[in-house]
Amino acid sequence: MRVGKDLIWHQVSSRTWYNRYLLEFLICKELINPKTILSFGCSTGEECATLQQHFPDAKITGCDINPDVLRIAKQRYPEFEFLYSDNQSLNGNKFEAIFAMNVFHRNTKSCEGLPKYERAFFDNQIIYLQSLMCKMGYLILYASDFTDPPGCRLLRTYGKLAIYEISI
Repeated sequence: MRVGKDLIWHQVSSRTWYNRYLLEFLICKELINPKTILSFGCSTGEECATLQQHFPDAKITGCDINPDVLRIAKQRYPEFEFLYSDNQSLNGNKFEAIFAMNVFHRNTKSCEGLPKYERAFFDNQIIYLQSLMCKMGYLILYASDFTDPPGCRLLRTYGKLAIYEISI
């Protein structure tokens, strides 16, 4: 568990790499064509760079709750906007697609001793993400501990990938 100013987050690892979700993004590209994308839990920015490869016309924004990885992301990928994941920083932004890859997931071995995500926490986070959506948008979850997020209609699943449609 790591502690930030007035915030506790349970990020075991911020390790990521370019093209980590290659197959999943290829599937998404066949179904959706968003012009604004939020990488929710972007870590050091590689996910944003990979998303740009698949959605070259999209404006991509990354956010994370870990200020250390955001500093790295801003240095590595200055072409993207990276925001701290809180209400103030994200307020006023609207996205056609939000990708939350491995964000709502607890691997039992590496997360031993950390509190499990409760369904109420997940539901509240989904409601918050919906507030950042355009009138019609997509929520893409990978390896989520929960299915059937509130206010979402399942469009497609593939393995651990779930693509939801949201109408506000």
